[in-house]
Amino acid sequence: MPTPAIAAWCLSPVSSYPDGHQTTWQWLLDHVYNNATRAPLLWSRHAGKPTFFLPATSAYNATVDAMIRHNGGRQNIDTVKMWALSVGKGSSTWGFFAPCTKADGAFTTSMVGTGEPCNQFPAVNATDGSVEEISASGGYMLSQCSLPFASPGHLRGLTLQRLFAQVLHAGAPHLFVSSFNEHIGGRQAPAYSSEIAFNMGLPTDSQRASVWVDTYGVEFSRDLEPTVEGGTRIWEVASSCVQLYKARLTCADAAAARSACCTTDDKAVFANAWSLANDNASDALVTNSEAEKNALVAAGTWKEVCNPIGGPSVFCVNGSMKGGRNGPFMLYGTSAASMGTLPGARLLPLYRCITSATKHLLSIREDCEGVAKAKGIVGYVSNMRGWETLRALRRCGDVQSPKANFSHALDLECHEGGGSLLGYVR
Repeated sequence: MPTPAIAAWCLSPVSSYPDGHQTTWQWLLDHVYNNATRAPLLWSRHAGKPTFFLPATSAYNATVDAMIRHNGGRQNIDTVKMWALSVGKGSSTWGFFAPCTKADGAFTTSMVGTGEPCNQFPAVNATDGSVEEISASGGYMLSQCSLPFASPGHLRGLTLQRLFAQVLHAGAPHLFVSSFNEHIGGRQAPAYSSEIAFNMGLPTDSQRASVWVDTYGVEFSRDLEPTVEGGTRIWEVASSCVQLYKARLTCADAAAARSACCTTDDKAVFANAWSLANDNASDALVTNSEAEKNALVAAGTWKEVCNPIGGPSVFCVNGSMKGGRNGPFMLYGTSAASMGTLPGARLLPLYRCITSATKHLLSIREDCEGVAKAKGIVGYVSNMRGWETLRALRRCGDVQSPKANFSHALDLECHEGGGSLLGYVR
């Protein structure tokens, strides 16, 4: 296998030494770019000039950019600005990952239940406006990936598939696939003040509010490589997609239709679950139907419970919310979703039930604890925490009380304490 070409990417003003006598970019020029032995390893966007990436953030320094390109009078370095969330339509900034967008161009983490194409923004040539670079990744985040719906997660390769639809259509000469060997990266205070703004699945952890930013666990990560828990699925999808890109094929081509990059039956195993509250009747319900959600809200007695963390577009978002435990979630939409990478895991049907007092409740028993009648299956929950389902789902309310009011809580106990654990969702 040939040695891969490399390019530097560093915060341009940052110093390598405490006394500031040599900056990182200068060290790289002196010891790599201007080193006759190492220079052949460098990658060039355009033939003849090795590429040096710079951050397209507040750390960018135009003076340093010019000094790098000047390279002590050699004038032989090609600099490229690169970042992620600052990449916009028509921008020449390269993306090391690029989020999916809504029709209005806003970023979204929603992958299931949206009829819109992913349409992540490519980087364009600043001179002629032609598409120059585009990126795809196993996942990405819009804030901190360990928070609910701040990252789409892998979704068994659905995120990759939707991103690569645009990659294959755009046919950009440069493709940035992120990332490999990046299973951990960065903790900070949560960007939101809601009660569920902590690392998913760790409600009792003493460090839960020091949230992971760039990658979290097997599922909510940009990393593509196989793992014991996640298996090889994401790697296989990524490999298939890159092969199609190199062959200049799209999923519309017969030769690509059944490739891991293009199949949908193996990835369409998830469902959205909208949370609704009826304050007049002190009632709450969960639905997997956007049409039902819209009809109930339009009737005026029900309100959608929003997600307090920015990211999804299939659910409403309210970043000022202090609560959130009774908000929306995702679960499996089919009982046939294989749980092979999580030994001992099995799927349980989640029933929506209604009592004689017309109160809704959730149950994993078809007889609804003997206090209500099942009106249908919302989806399927895992009996174990891990892999794709990190958040505990609890039913709140006493089923032994004929006049009880019911709701649900995600990853936390019910407001009145306790609650019946139903399973694990995302």
